[in-house]
Amino acid sequence: MVNRKRIFIVMLISIILFIFTILSQGLIQNSEGVYPNIIFILIDTLRPDHLGCYGYLRNTSSQIDSLANHGIVFKNTISQSPWTKPSIASLFTSTLPSTHGVTWRGRNKTLPKSMLTLAEVLKQNGYKTVAFSDNPHITKCNGFDQGFDTFIENYDWLKGNAEPLTNKVLNWFRENYQKKYFIYIHYLDPHDPYNAPGIYHDIFLNKKVIDVSNTVKRGNTYVLNGEYHLDRRMKEKLKSISNPDYPLPTPLHISKKELNYLIDLYDGEIRYVDYQVGRIISVLKELKIYDKTTIIISSDHGEEFLEHGMFRHGYHLYDEIIKVPLIIISPHFNKTPLKIETPVNLIDLMPTVLDLLGIPSTSGMKGKSLIPLINQDERVESLSISETSWKGSSAQTLRLANWKYINDIRNERTELFNLGEDSGERNNLHLKESKRAKKLSCLLSDIISKAYHVTEKSKGKDTQLENKQLEKLKSLGYIQ
Repeated sequence: MVNRKRIFIVMLISIILFIFTILSQGLIQNSEGVYPNIIFILIDTLRPDHLGCYGYLRNTSSQIDSLANHGIVFKNTISQSPWTKPSIASLFTSTLPSTHGVTWRGRNKTLPKSMLTLAEVLKQNGYKTVAFSDNPHITKCNGFDQGFDTFIENYDWLKGNAEPLTNKVLNWFRENYQKKYFIYIHYLDPHDPYNAPGIYHDIFLNKKVIDVSNTVKRGNTYVLNGEYHLDRRMKEKLKSISNPDYPLPTPLHISKKELNYLIDLYDGEIRYVDYQVGRIISVLKELKIYDKTTIIISSDHGEEFLEHGMFRHGYHLYDEIIKVPLIIISPHFNKTPLKIETPVNLIDLMPTVLDLLGIPSTSGMKGKSLIPLINQDERVESLSISETSWKGSSAQTLRLANWKYINDIRNERTELFNLGEDSGERNNLHLKESKRAKKLSCLLSDIISKAYHVTEKSKGKDTQLENKQLEKLKSLGYIQ
């Protein structure tokens, strides 16, 4: 009898310890079972260091910060390209740009049908797959509708704001919320020209920029009703920054005041799109599906504000352009917030989603599931590759632990940075650490060489762009 009691006590303790271990790791489902719904919110051109949950002091992102307080925040997420088209192609397929070939004047003008996308896999597993895109690159004619039952392009692009896209998303949810769904939402804001509507345009400005045609000039400053405003030349510089003929490198001489003005406008855009995210979350809670949905928030690339001599994005591979936010909020995890410093990649998201849903991984994926990292089950090797081929620029970079190697092919220049000591990438150690640079160069070349293979081309046809798409691409500086 005593032995039976001892056995029972030992078994009970073992069960309690097992449950405690699972709970502490976070990947546990509650009594209602699996939560299949996935919402992926992609906020274009969003730098993580301009969000409160990443340490930014301005109140740009209260809605996103609130979500992050109950989720997983990845502090060092790397995009595989510093501009939209190849970055999203990599995100959708878990492959490098050298593999899918969707680059500037690359071998594939559209996403090849031979590439298997996350949406296709989820559709094969019974998901209703829907995409909402506000970006003129992420369209049906560019092949990004692969695997989506419904692909909604927002033709309010020229108005330059996210509200119409959000309205379409909310209308869809109210009519379809009972289905098992994967939703991809691509906001163009805060992409330049940083023209948020209404109060969001001015929310962080110390001085408003106005139409100075009816003002009185005093020196280099224009005055209206006794208030001082920025120089008329600032508007000309704004146009230059977004001009498709904008040369490389920048010829602009811009003052600290003018630079801060641009950042103020950019932050206003973030505050505006953050409000749109809040609208989506409110409706999810209203429909009682918030607690049954995994939400992923990220971006395709960052933005440069003269940290390395240029504006915008696409040309360089420095961290201000390829580092993006990544926040995952899921009922699969416990509610204790977690911040992960280990570098991860956008190509890791496809295998992560499949792993989270218990769907077998597919061949050809180059990313790794982040679930073991979240559960702290294993140490994940922190290796990242990014590539760009953009308006004449061509460069590749490899990040391994704290070391980052950049091969600037166009300018025949190599750079090596110790990010642990030089996070701003100012001190090029290529000559001082020549042996390390050579090893990383060989590793980068080997990975790119293996990643490159001939994929199905776009059947010899150029992408046929609609007039509105052409107009928007021109206004954003992508084509002439």
